Order: sequence, then structure tokens, then C-alpha cells
Amino acid sequence: MELYEINPFLRSTGSFNWTWENNELTAAYDMRIFTINEGRCDFKLENGETQRLCAGAAVFLAAGQPYDFMMIGGESFRLKCVSYDLTQKYREFERVMLPKLLSGFEPDNIIDKEHTAENPDSLPFPMPLILHEAAGIVSMVGELINEYLRREPMYEEICSGMLKQIIAGALRISRTAGGSSGGKEALAREVMNYIDLHYGEKIDSNTIAGLFGYHPYYLSRVMTEIFGTTIYKYLIRRRSEEAIRLLTHTSAPISKIAEDCGFADASHLSVAIRRFTGSSPTEIRRGSGKA
Repeated sequence: MELYEINPFLRSTGSFNWTWENNELTAAYDMRIFTINEGRCDFKLENGETQRLCAGAAVFLAAGQPYDFMMIGGESFRLKCVSYDLTQKYREFERVMLPKLLSGFEPDNIIDKEHTAENPDSLPFPMPLILHEAAGIVSMVGELINEYLRREPMYEEICSGMLKQIIAGALRISRTAGGSSGGKEALAREVMNYIDLHYGEKIDSNTIAGLFGYHPYYLSRVMTEIFGTTIYKYLIRRRSEEAIRLLTHTSAPISKIAEDCGFADASHLSVAIRRFTGSSPTEIRRGSGKA
């Protein structure tokens, strides 16, 4: 969806001092923007990915995308929420539809079924979009909520314009970090550089994507588009390359090599090496004369 096609309809706003824990994920029938205004929290998605959010962060969700906010150590935090549609087409529908726990969520009741995560081209940027440093957007959301609550003449039109400005700001950030072809290449190179430096640590696709503020599916798609490989495949490749180097140049135990290269254990190393070379670690070591 192009920016000029967006004519947002603001459905509702809210400000919360979050002091509770949900037993399951939540989903909304409209699009949502969340900003963290005070404190910190963990944000969880349907695939189990969890990201730490602090004051100044913003999250953009499409309708129906499951999520949960979780307190850290029982400490409350403050957030603001904006619910909206990307167009004015459904403004006559029931304005406020409360989100539901996932067990009671009914996808058929999503207000705007034309703009969903299942159809990425219908959205201005891939969602969920998690921005860890978005103080400008946090400030604009606060101003938008104040305008909405005052209900002065023309407030709906003004709120629509302010909401479009917020979406444009998020679009600028997403394109700068990874939307344009140049930005995508820079982002992919940053990911590869990070893996090159940290492959020996206990990291995976989810943790790497979280560090860069993207969903792992989107970040892997960028990696594939630019370099023809996913986050996972490049991580395993770097671990395997280093393991082969250690097998052929040192006498370190295979279990120690597995640990140093970030593999869960020697068995995982063996599977990866065999896929990468067609030989087992023992065969590689024997061929190098280090057995």
C-alpha cells in the first residue's frame, strides 16, 4: 500500500498503567499502535518471540496479530494505544471493538479484512513493526490522543492527518533501516557482521531479529533477497566454518569445539558439519592429521 492511498480513520485511544498478567495472547479486530511511555516490559508474539521494550519504543500491529505485554519482575509500566483503520471505508462500523484473548478471538469479525498481515502488500510496511528508539512517534501519539480526547470541531479530520503523519514516520524509519534496496543491503550486511562476531554465543533467528527490531520472517526475507540466505542458514554456516577450522588446526575435544562455536552439543555440530561437507567431524579431523 502506498502512502498516498492511506486516509486513516481513528477508532479509539487508551492510556494504561499495566499491572496485570494475561494467561494467553491477545488479538484485536483493528490495527494498533502501542507506545511505551514509562518503565519497561517484555513483548511477546505468536511464534514465541519475546522482545524487551523500554520507554520510547513503539509497536505497530495489523488486525488479528496475536500479542502480549508482560511485566518484568512484577513492575508496572505505562503504555498508550491507538486503534485505527488505514482507510475511511469502514467508519460506519461499530467504532470500538475490544480486543479478545486468543481463545475467544473470532477472525471473521476483523473490521478491515482488506488490510491484514496475510497480505503484506496491503500494508504500508511489514507488521509487526517494533521500533526500539521511536521517541518522536511516542510524542506524536501522545499529541494525537490529546486531540482526540478534546473533541473540538474538526477533530476527526485533524486526528486522521496526525495519524497519517505517525504512519509516515514509521514508514521512514522502516525504509531507512531496511525498506529501500540500499537500506536493505545495509541492514543485511549489519546482520551478517553481527553473526560473524557473535556466532559462538547462544543466539538464534529470533534473538538476532529482536536485536535489530524486526520480525525474524521479515529479516530473513531481506537476507534472502540480498544475499540468498536466511539468518538461520548463515548462522549455521559461520558456526560450521569455524568448527572445521578448529577441527583441522587444533586437538580440542569435539564437545569443546561445539560449545565454542555456539552449537547445543556435539551431536548438533555433527549434523551441521555433515550437511555442510558430507563428512563427520571425526572424518574431517582424521583427514587433517589431528586425530
